[in-house]
Amino acid sequence: MTKYLILPFISALILCYTPCRSQTQLDTCIARLQSAECGDVFQARNIILLKYQKESIPKLISLLKDTGYVKLVNTADLIYPGAKEFYGHGTIINYDIDWISVRAAWVLEQITFQNFGYLTQIPISKEALLALHQKDYQNYLNKGYHDINYQDTTTRGRLIISRMLLAKKALVWWKHNKVDWTKLKALKEALASHNAQRENLAIYYLRQGDSFAAKNELAVRQSYFAQIKPLVVQIKNSKDSESDQAEYLLKEMESPDEK
Repeated sequence: MTKYLILPFISALILCYTPCRSQTQLDTCIARLQSAECGDVFQARNIILLKYQKESIPKLISLLKDTGYVKLVNTADLIYPGAKEFYGHGTIINYDIDWISVRAAWVLEQITFQNFGYLTQIPISKEALLALHQKDYQNYLNKGYHDINYQDTTTRGRLIISRMLLAKKALVWWKHNKVDWTKLKALKEALASHNAQRENLAIYYLRQGDSFAAKNELAVRQSYFAQIKPLVVQIKNSKDSESDQAEYLLKEMESPDEK
């Protein structure tokens, strides 16, 4: 009799173990997203994008209300609004990710293809960095890097108030969409939005995925592409800011082996 009572108990433990473990890893990622260590932040972001997309959305939205400012360290050649040095090359992120709320928004917008308003108003462009490199080249030879400052000049108080309003906007959006949200639905909406940022996020995902997940997601992205090709064609024919990227996507997804 005892063993028959124990077996269902063990089965119940096994069934609950996986979601509990999953929840623990997601919570760990959310905590690491608030770290000062750049490597921790990027690792957390990568795991969330790869494994916990929909279930991370409410946690990321909750983090949008965090008013903390945590300066990133060990950023190497990362270029973002809080960067102080430019080494002549690097990855550009147009989000002021020294702010915890903006880090959450950076990941959230990549998952949802939404534009909640957190992207830097004056984006960092490759053209501007090239101009800086040419203008400041002698100093670059002496120091090995350029001194830069993309810091937002808006006062901290105004930033906090405006971002709290953006957080409320994101929360309202999720309340209306959480029941039937899917990645495919999000892609379709973004591609039909006529919003350059949303189109860019969707096309980037379809062209690249994330470098750490691209191989795993190739089949999924091709399946999505078959259903949304007319929307991509529409963007290509629009001649707007994302038309070239849409054209590249059409060529790549029709010939995936050549990529």
